Amino acid sequence: MKLGCRAHDYGRYIPTDLAALLRRKGYTACQLAPAKALTGVDSYRQLTPQSAEEIGRAFGEAGVEITVLGCYMDLSNPDDDIRRAAVDNVTHCLQLQNAMGARCVGSESSYDHLEEEEKARRFPLLVDSVLRITEAAARWDGRFAIEPVFWYPLDTVERTCTLLDRVGDPVHLGLILDAANLLKRRDQSRQGEVWTRWLDAFGLRILAMHIKDFVLEGDTYCPRPLGQGVMDYTVIRRWLCANRPQMPLLREEVQPGQDAADLAFLRGLLCP
Repeated sequence: MKLGCRAHDYGRYIPTDLAALLRRKGYTACQLAPAKALTGVDSYRQLTPQSAEEIGRAFGEAGVEITVLGCYMDLSNPDDDIRRAAVDNVTHCLQLQNAMGARCVGSESSYDHLEEEEKARRFPLLVDSVLRITEAAARWDGRFAIEPVFWYPLDTVERTCTLLDRVGDPVHLGLILDAANLLKRRDQSRQGEVWTRWLDAFGLRILAMHIKDFVLEGDTYCPRPLGQGVMDYTVIRRWLCANRPQMPLLREEVQPGQDAADLAFLRGLLCP
């Protein structure tokens, strides 16, 4: 199993230095958003096949897999120009995925915290965007992974089923599962039921998992070291051991000075 992190949690570096830093910390994988993690890269459109190969080589030589090439865009924006630019950025990254040695290109579905009416209004726009992106993934022999989040248009098991069914391409479209981004306050006491439902529905479509922890102070989301918040990974661990023991696990929201403890927590999700 690959254990990794969100690379830009450590700041911005040149590729060789960032890859070496992550390996020294003990990671063997990462989610890399070049425009956030690499010095000299200010937009995804700056990336070329040559620079993608150089980035991939740096991480490969360090022994750190680029599990997710992060290109998180507002794929349901009602402004056609903004949404078209977002789709273009993702498809550009899909052209470079293989040169970079990444497993997939990943995104969420929006940037805004939305009420239910707005989620429903934007969902068809999201479907259109993902159809276009998946067609590009097939054309470029890439793979796209979208991440459900409860305050975005892709927020429920039902909508996720609808999206995957309408696209109808399990080879080129998968999911990133971030349990913390699906946990509503009202569900904190019944996490086993919630995670069982998501895993039963989509287990074979999940390409990577984000692992993080948090508490709520009022309505404020506060990241915490793994194991020190409200998240209960018991059911997820059991499912991983039984079904996907090689699933890449990516720590998000790294807490300063907690690298070793977080990695120990991640290793605790591995099968004995």
